[in-house]
Amino acid sequence: MAFLSKKKEKWLLSRAKIYKGVFVGKNIGKNAIADAFYRKAIEKEFIKYIEAFYNDLQGVYGVLQVNNAIKTPKVSVNRVLDVIKKYKGAKLRIFLKNADKIIRKWLKKASQSTNKNIQNVLFEMAGKEITLNYNRDYDNILKLIIDRNVQLITNVSSQTLTNIENIVFDGMTTGGGWGEIEKTLKEQKVVADNRIKLIARDQTAKANATLNELQQRDAGIKFFMWRTMGDERVSTGKGGHKQLDGKIYAWDEKENYPVIDSYGNTGLPSQRPNCRCVALPVWILKGYKPVKQFDGSYKIEKDE
Repeated sequence: MAFLSKKKEKWLLSRAKIYKGVFVGKNIGKNAIADAFYRKAIEKEFIKYIEAFYNDLQGVYGVLQVNNAIKTPKVSVNRVLDVIKKYKGAKLRIFLKNADKIIRKWLKKASQSTNKNIQNVLFEMAGKEITLNYNRDYDNILKLIIDRNVQLITNVSSQTLTNIENIVFDGMTTGGGWGEIEKTLKEQKVVADNRIKLIARDQTAKANATLNELQQRDAGIKFFMWRTMGDERVSTGKGGHKQLDGKIYAWDEKENYPVIDSYGNTGLPSQRPNCRCVALPVWILKGYKPVKQFDGSYKIEKDE
């Protein structure tokens, strides 16, 4: 590690036995403030959109028939269709535009936080500032993250609108009053809201992992240590992550990444849905060398 000060190198080498010949940095991709902003903001925007839709529907809703065949005030189906069309069209575009702004703001916050985190880790390691030279694909990858999040939010919104439309028309044609279908609509809102929260939680973890990898690579870090949360929720068995905890892998050796699920897919921490694992930066200390194991991971041994 050429950028280490002699004093820092001596200190690290004195602890080499404890660290097993490596220095393991802290979790770089943890962006709690940015992630909380995303989850709260996107949920608030979605709830505002759905509640406005419900309020407008309530204002034009009426039944087309009732079981006892007693005539009800004339109902204009077109008024209901107009409201649905508005929320599947112009109102949806406004919601998605606002969602895009939220996602971009979150990713900017997360990127800045990750940059600061890795600078802190490098400073702790080397005792001096390290300049990061970003990969030219960095912006393209960030764009893909934004597009992916917008698409997932769009999918949930579209499915939710279809469900609402079906609930409303079923109520109108079977004689159900607004009070009768309101409970079903509220349940639909809860389901959709939970899906939005799940997307936000899963995607923030994936984005953080991607930013973590990009900035570790840009800093010249070649190895990472797989680290789990160390609790009872960590998966075991085939494709489980408990057995990966503490193992060291090389960023550039995709073919050696471990199996991460029961389907046999290979990958990195956080790539499996709802995975909470992280990739910690690893530096191999002078006097030690990485030795590849049969499973593609590395064991750090004395360089005789």
